[in-house]
Amino acid sequence: MARRTRKTVISTLRQRVLLFALLVAMLKVGTIKKGDLFPGVIKCTRRVVTTLAGNAPQHVQWPDMRRRAALSSFAKDAYGFDWCIGATDGTTFPLAYQPALHPWAYFDRKQWYSVSGLITCDWDCYITNIVLGCTGAAPDTYVQSTAEWHCRPSIIFTAGQYLLGDKGMLYSRNVVGPFKEPECNCPRHRNYNYQAAQLLVKSEHAIGILKGRWTSLKELRLALASDRQFSFCMSWIMACVVLQNVCIKVGDNFSDQPVPEPSPESAVLPVEVALVRRQQVIDMVCTFMKETGP
Repeated sequence: MARRTRKTVISTLRQRVLLFALLVAMLKVGTIKKGDLFPGVIKCTRRVVTTLAGNAPQHVQWPDMRRRAALSSFAKDAYGFDWCIGATDGTTFPLAYQPALHPWAYFDRKQWYSVSGLITCDWDCYITNIVLGCTGAAPDTYVQSTAEWHCRPSIIFTAGQYLLGDKGMLYSRNVVGPFKEPECNCPRHRNYNYQAAQLLVKSEHAIGILKGRWTSLKELRLALASDRQFSFCMSWIMACVVLQNVCIKVGDNFSDQPVPEPSPESAVLPVEVALVRRQQVIDMVCTFMKETGP
């Protein structure tokens, strides 16, 4: 048996070190239990999280034209929502420690320090877009205003396509949601809400699965005292999203589908074009329900 060269030995050691670093990071990302904060553990976790977050453009991708057409076809055939390509919902990621800088900006409606996020997914709970960078006090409507698909809809959407959003979203030509009280007072509106809920639950499942699998997101044990630490917090969340999408791609699905608490209703009234767009969707859905029956 030939002797291994020095280069082969070094390569093998590097692979083992990388594997050890990955295992340590997965232990930290996948648990909320406070572990031993040895310098080596911190370095391993930071390196792996930064690398995973850097690969987000390859694993958190907006669906291409063919994929959007397939998503629209499924929503139309199954529920009557023609041109609907996904669901979007806001969530918060609680912090274990009070931020050192402007802590009141992180205090959310649940009376907890957190950071906000807006997750968009397809019908397989694959996360196609996530908006980060806002504190927990920011409402979903504000987080939505920073999303690329909201700022540049003509580039992101094909003509007529839209997302389903919950009651906390800002309705527009590209975001359609259910009726709020007291608007939901007739059978037509209630039927529409019932049909929309069957698709909207996909975004809630995506968020629940993300936090259920990577439980560190239930209570981020990260100190926020500088811009660098805040940036690493965002990278931590993005790394978990990348891992979640990789699991879905390889078929390692989560057995249960926990549903998080619903977001509060938006206080911002929808613009006129949003009302017109929702009426068009209502007509399509109600026609679908009449043709297919209950």
